[in-house]
Amino acid sequence: PAIINRGGERSPPFLLRLNMVELTSIWIRRKEEAKKRLEICATCDKFDKTTSRCEECGCFMIAKTLWPYSECPLDKWKFYEEQDGE
Repeated sequence: PAIINRGGERSPPFLLRLNMVELTSIWIRRKEEAKKRLEICATCDKFDKTTSRCEECGCFMIAKTLWPYSECPLDKWKFYEEQDGE
C-alpha cells in the first residue's frame, strides 16, 4: 500500500524501504524511547502498575510507548518522528 508523502507523491511507507541495519536501528531507538516513556509513566498517579495501563487514556502503556506518534494525554511525553536513515 502506498501513502501520499508531503510532496504529494505516492510512495511505500518508509519502513518498507529500509534494510535490516536501518530497521534494527529504528527498533533499538523505539525500545530506548519506550523505556524513557515508561519510566515517566511509572511516576504518574494515573498509571496502574499491576496492569501497566493508564487510567487517563485506558491504554496498555507497554504497547503505546513503543509507537513513536503516540502522546501522553497528560502531556508528560510527546511524539517523535521517525525518518529515513534514523
